[in-house]
Amino acid sequence: TTTPGGTIIDVVEPEWRDVPASDITITNEVANKEGNVVIKFKGTDKYFKETTLTPASAYEIITKIDGTAVNNITKTLVGPTNLPNGNGVEYTLTLTNFGDNSGELVVTLPPNVLKDDAGLWNAAKDIPVGRVDFIEPEPWKVITEGTTYSSIDRTANEVTFKIRGYDKFLDKDSDITKKLDSANKNDYITIYKDDTAVDSAEKANLIKSITKVEGTPSTTLEYLVVLHNFGSYEGEVSIEVAAETLEDQSDNKNVISPKQGIGNINWVE
Repeated sequence: TTTPGGTIIDVVEPEWRDVPASDITITNEVANKEGNVVIKFKGTDKYFKETTLTPASAYEIITKIDGTAVNNITKTLVGPTNLPNGNGVEYTLTLTNFGDNSGELVVTLPPNVLKDDAGLWNAAKDIPVGRVDFIEPEPWKVITEGTTYSSIDRTANEVTFKIRGYDKFLDKDSDITKKLDSANKNDYITIYKDDTAVDSAEKANLIKSITKVEGTPSTTLEYLVVLHNFGSYEGEVSIEVAAETLEDQSDNKNVISPKQGIGNINWVE
């Protein structure tokens, strides 16, 4: 490159700088069931000339979660702002509308948008952001298929079934997730007879046991529930499992499960 002061040899391309953790903010608005990511990043060169990346071309920035491109994330780009020493520009990128996507987020800044006086252009750069998870755990499900999950003991007038909670990043050590292990575990299950919820006294009589299934994957929590003392009742029975009985590592919590039947309802032969 020839300048008024002489000839400068420049074979170094402009570059996107590494982004320190202090310039990345992940906000999980648990109450609103949404979140956002804000990233401040810089492009520099000793002989920086110009940038072609603008808010209108934010689509050139690629977002990947667990290695897969996710195109429906909303990208809002502010900038460029010139750096004080004139050797580059700074941007602020805000990501929203993650939908059902959760996992390790990587943002790829585009190539060929930063140019220096020698006519050199930048290469693309991956920016590791960290885990994003704005998704609440799935509501508890009643699992009734197969003899492994649901059975009726007609001699004892009992029915056994399994309930299952799931989240990709389930926190099994959370006090919230341990509610069904507590002394008042019955409080978190509602039992219905023919669509009418039984009172707490009858519920205590109906629930024989709630026992955790050991050895489940890190994403899954399961319990075997045994109901008994139905007497001559042979109508429909269904249950609900309360909200905020599952929590993940991002503090998201489950909503109440839909009312679900527990399988075979013919208690009496």
